[in-house]
Amino acid sequence: MSKTGLADPCPCGSGKAYRDCCFAKEPGAGRSAQESMSMSSYAERYNAATSALGWLLEDERRRNGILDCFYRGEEDLYDSAWDSKDDANCLMHSALLAEWAIAEAPDLAGGAKHAGFARLVLRKCPVAFSREGLAWIRALEGSAMSLYEVRQTEPGRMLVQELVHGGTGPEWIETYSGVNVAVQWDVVGLRLVPGREFRRMGTGLLDFERSAGLRLVSQVKKWLVRNARHKDPEDPVRMAGLLCLQAWLYQTFGPNEEAPLPRLVVGGSNEEVCFVKDWFRVADWDALKDALASREDVRFDDRKAGSGEAPRWSWTWLERGAMEGGMDRVLATFFRKPDGLLVECMAKGRADAARAMLEACAGGLAKHASRSVESIQDALARRMQEGPSPEVKSNRLPPDVESEVLRQVSERYYRQWMDMSVPALDGRTPRHAARLKTQKAKVVELLKDIENSENARARNEGRQPVDFGFLWKELGLER
Repeated sequence: MSKTGLADPCPCGSGKAYRDCCFAKEPGAGRSAQESMSMSSYAERYNAATSALGWLLEDERRRNGILDCFYRGEEDLYDSAWDSKDDANCLMHSALLAEWAIAEAPDLAGGAKHAGFARLVLRKCPVAFSREGLAWIRALEGSAMSLYEVRQTEPGRMLVQELVHGGTGPEWIETYSGVNVAVQWDVVGLRLVPGREFRRMGTGLLDFERSAGLRLVSQVKKWLVRNARHKDPEDPVRMAGLLCLQAWLYQTFGPNEEAPLPRLVVGGSNEEVCFVKDWFRVADWDALKDALASREDVRFDDRKAGSGEAPRWSWTWLERGAMEGGMDRVLATFFRKPDGLLVECMAKGRADAARAMLEACAGGLAKHASRSVESIQDALARRMQEGPSPEVKSNRLPPDVESEVLRQVSERYYRQWMDMSVPALDGRTPRHAARLKTQKAKVVELLKDIENSENARARNEGRQPVDFGFLWKELGLER
């Protein structure tokens, strides 16, 4: 494998540049860029692109042009990106900047708005690239970033649909073997270059939440419409790619002001959600059990206790038929504990009502002892600090069993969901909306959101995702 730079003197001693002499004569020189690229590892391509970037930035005028355009002249964004301590984001940022500079950056000295520096690197860069690295830089020339929806994933490739420029139908692209690049229905930013069999993704990827990615698609399309009306329009493909890159920069390295959590209210009221725990001293457990059994809105559950353990009784206080589809709403949950009766609610008003109900039903059998209230923000902060409890870790089901349980629960719920009124469908059921031309696209988007969320959770938890194919089939929709 040659390490001689194209602009270096040829090792044969002819006095010519290597590119004009023995480079074309060496074994394998007749390979196409696509074939050479297929042999390159991720590290080889990344090192070639970032080394070329380092050389490009040595020239002050070129450096200013590249960095001002990429970061929109915002020093805070530049500083935040280069000072980040997140190794994964730093690597991705370097890859994205390097490939954009090679493929698309404006050459202010040459007067080109978006020419890229691939040819300059190939002609003059003194870096001793490998043959695979040179092939990668050559392949980057003329490539552009765009947004794609991931339709299907397989080892080493995925099926994607371009979303911004209205290209042809879905196409298979090559990905990196052994790397979980994306999950189904993700919206991602990709730079695609020629490949031996399919086009191949670059070393950088813009990862957006699906909803954020779709909003970005809409914003870029609106910009393209405005740009087309301009007297001196920008190159729509290049500028659309730069807008996607800058959106990722702001998302990843922009001001990290923690947004306040939305105000959440409990169903059936305007009361804000919080976590309330009330403790009661119980004089006679059997009598309390009989008292609560007299109420039709209380459901009893007797979990099997271990040898020598106290009974694991629990009760659920319900508001019968209060939810859509005639489902019951949970008002409070009661647990028998060694220290007394624990009552958990999700709002102070409900906790007060549960206490009143319990004292009226049980009389002097249960006396209130204490109360604790925790906001959502405090609960999240505590959970993040504590991590999963030992009990949760030890009680986790085997992966295959857990996947089967999730499949059964999800299928049972979503079969009911198809006949439930959904606000996002203007109050219609998914089954009804799927038959309407004006609503079908909304149902498809809901199904994509459901599958995308499940696929992402399954990847993070190291399990197989639930297959929602039955939903598409029963609603008569195509994936």
